[in-house]
Amino acid sequence: MTFICPTCGIDPEKGKRPYSRSGLPSVTTVTSVCDIDSSALLWWASGCAAAKAVDTTEWRSKSRDDAYNILRRAFDEDREGKAANGTVIHHFLDHWQLGENIDFTDQPGLEPYIDAAENWWMKYKPEVSYAEKILCIEGPSFVVGTTDCVGTLEIDGERVSVLWDYKTVANAKKNYPPKLSAIAQVGAYANGRIIDWETFKKVKSSPIEYINSCERINVDHVAIVEFRSDGRYRMTLLKNDDMVQNLWRSAVSHYLTVKSVSNDNGAWI
Repeated sequence: MTFICPTCGIDPEKGKRPYSRSGLPSVTTVTSVCDIDSSALLWWASGCAAAKAVDTTEWRSKSRDDAYNILRRAFDEDREGKAANGTVIHHFLDHWQLGENIDFTDQPGLEPYIDAAENWWMKYKPEVSYAEKILCIEGPSFVVGTTDCVGTLEIDGERVSVLWDYKTVANAKKNYPPKLSAIAQVGAYANGRIIDWETFKKVKSSPIEYINSCERINVDHVAIVEFRSDGRYRMTLLKNDDMVQNLWRSAVSHYLTVKSVSNDNGAWI
């Protein structure tokens, strides 16, 4: 799905992550190792293939190999659709926190996510200090990422400092907890420094002095805010403490181990 924002006229996918080809590992790349053994992904992928087989007929007139590839790649279509939805919802929230609105009438299927986002916003009344900031985090060399929001939320009548990340999820038959990678992700961001990417590129060969001069994120809590396709939301709020930071450090260690083993595979004899 291609979405051109009617408010600002841009495609939010373009230029979103300027560091994607920088050679530096991203936070999401590092934390993805946390979910490497997730059996839920296997059920999701097989479910996509089953739904494609039951609900469509296009593959039936194809050769065996073509039909096989169409069904095998069904999960790619599903994943790309969900990723596109997530991008648009993030973009909507970027505008909304600036007091602007976006017309989504030509984007079928997004209304439940928007409803969930609005209900969450009205309950927790976020005051945003930073949004969509590129961060540099100490890790294997340096790790980069983009945080969704840093600011305060109203929790039990008090303003609480929080770094939060938005996720869009489909309906689930089971009430799965947030992925460990999502918790490690916000833990990483909560330990990051806000950088200007163009400046960072100029000093990339020796960036320590510049990075140390950049403002460090300082929050008491981290949160994963999930919006579901049935119009519901869930917020997982955690203290930004040793438990969260240890999970991030564990992800870094796991990532380095996987990378080392992948690079140093022994030869089959």
